[in-house]
Amino acid sequence: MIPKFVRKKFHGVQVPLGKWILRHIFEFIILSPAILLTWLYLKIRKIEVLQIGESPVISRFIAPLEPELRRRSHKLATLNKVIVINLAEDANLQIRKMYDKYFTILGSEKPIRRRLVWWASRLANGHRLLVENKSDLTWSSDTALHSLSIQEIEDGVKFLADHNVKAGQEFICYAVRSESYYLKLAESGVSVKPRSVRNPNEDL
Repeated sequence: MIPKFVRKKFHGVQVPLGKWILRHIFEFIILSPAILLTWLYLKIRKIEVLQIGESPVISRFIAPLEPELRRRSHKLATLNKVIVINLAEDANLQIRKMYDKYFTILGSEKPIRRRLVWWASRLANGHRLLVENKSDLTWSSDTALHSLSIQEIEDGVKFLADHNVKAGQEFICYAVRSESYYLKLAESGVSVKPRSVRNPNEDL
């Protein structure tokens, strides 16, 4: 029987609670030497750890991170002292590249490093959870810092030329989930529900 205060502490955990706790205990024991070294690294270099990753939805990535970036825009040079732990999968690789220019982000591509920093910051150094705040005044009081690189601009021009859009010509840009998107999901093992599938003609 798991005590009530323990069940309350871990409320919302989606796997059996006992199994979840044991997994974390064993993980901590096995990784403890590396966690100690990581903690020392964070402490000595005075690195701040921020956490995002409520879900893999793009807006849940941008909404907490963008205001934070804007607030720090006057001291961008200090962002080398910030590590962002992203607990969710990247929903959009281009969006991720945009923020990689400013923050050191540890996502699913670096699971061990991400876990070590998570443990080290949790236990001693402390970390801050960034959450979405639609009423954050930073959205209206500051401007976005993002800009396209020369390579990204060249890739965009080439893409437009490949689709018969001439330089200076007006066009409408839109995004839609097409058949190829759902086929890739199915190939990766994701269960695709028929009612959620859109299948426009990609050649139009």
